[in-house]
Amino acid sequence: MTDVDARWGGKHGTPMFGYKAHAAVDNKNKIIRHIETTPANVHDSKAYGSLLKGDKNSSKVVWADSGYVGSGDPLPEGYREHICSKGFRDKPLSEFQKNCNRRKSKVHCRVEHVFGQLKNVMNLFIRTIGLKRTEAKVKMVALCYNMTRLATLTRIKLREKRTLAA
Repeated sequence: MTDVDARWGGKHGTPMFGYKAHAAVDNKNKIIRHIETTPANVHDSKAYGSLLKGDKNSSKVVWADSGYVGSGDPLPEGYREHICSKGFRDKPLSEFQKNCNRRKSKVHCRVEHVFGQLKNVMNLFIRTIGLKRTEAKVKMVALCYNMTRLATLTRIKLREKRTLAA
């Protein structure tokens, strides 16, 4: 049976057939605020603004890697973006740009940690046919991740209270 919703896409020269997950993550406590699933051929920058629409509790600051430079999807009103600079073949990054990228990456890597957890710890490897089924499974895994993250944060908070009380 052929999946008519999935598309060919690639990462680092490796072709892949299927879907991509795009997530808006709270950088303070690594909770997934919104997650979206698209076919693999959709560029990350196309899902950029739609992840943030309707998010009333966010800090209004967006941290992203250089793949979002020149995004075709504008940010909602009131958001500031911190996107890493991108070097080109005949124009490498200056030392100032490299230092700025280093500072931005320290915050942005928290989102990448979430994807690492989803993929490696929670075994997010989905083999379904159809965008709706894939989206449902991705959202369920994201929900499970948020529940385990909440348990971890609660445990940390309790440990801090015990040390302060002692």
